Amino acid sequence: MRVLLLPVFGDQGFEARLAATVLLAREFAAHLIFCAPVAGSTHDLRALAEAQVGAAGVASTWIEMPRHDATAFAERALLTDLLILPARWRPSEPQAPAPADIAVRATVPALVVPQTGLIRVPKAILVAWKERTPAAANAVRAALPFLKRANEVVVVTIGRDSGRAPAVAPVDYLAWHGITASHRALPRAGPVADTVRAEAERIGADLIVMGAYGRGLWTEQAFGGVAQRLMDGDDIALLLSRA
Repeated sequence: MRVLLLPVFGDQGFEARLAATVLLAREFAAHLIFCAPVAGSTHDLRALAEAQVGAAGVASTWIEMPRHDATAFAERALLTDLLILPARWRPSEPQAPAPADIAVRATVPALVVPQTGLIRVPKAILVAWKERTPAAANAVRAALPFLKRANEVVVVTIGRDSGRAPAVAPVDYLAWHGITASHRALPRAGPVADTVRAEAERIGADLIVMGAYGRGLWTEQAFGGVAQRLMDGDDIALLLSRA
């Protein structure tokens, strides 16, 4: 994970996202790309960003974008490894596309940073696994740099997937990458997102890894729009990947 992209908008959560992104760029020795709208008033934000990357010794590039719709950000992210986004802009940014609209168009994984930011590189990670789902597999592959640094990794299957061992076992896949993970099969009782959140709270997870789906806004019939519901909570970091 060597190239990170951070869209720049001056909402109240920018400083927390910036700090989180610089933390990750330093941890992974990554190059950080800032993308700001040309029309935006970003002089102060640029000064803040450059001060933080300079203090951290992180290499960075500042790009001004004449177009700043969701598709433009997705296109700019094509040759990056991770897109850093908020769950939502706080308060609403009139010139910024919805974060989910950016991520659903992007071909790279997105790290959704909660409003409080990140205090450390995640050490406890929950993987929400859905059997025979390319998006879930892509998310696990994208999360490998995080998973290798974690102290605890728990793979969770829910509902129909909970009564049998996965045909392609993510725990085995992670073991082949030198990552020790446990598996918990949970019954479905109420919204899947609530079950995922409760399990994340039980293990003290810093990060949830899961597939996200592109029919509309993070929705997929069989998985109940779990990613969107977790984004709505805006209380835990999510690493999301499309099929």
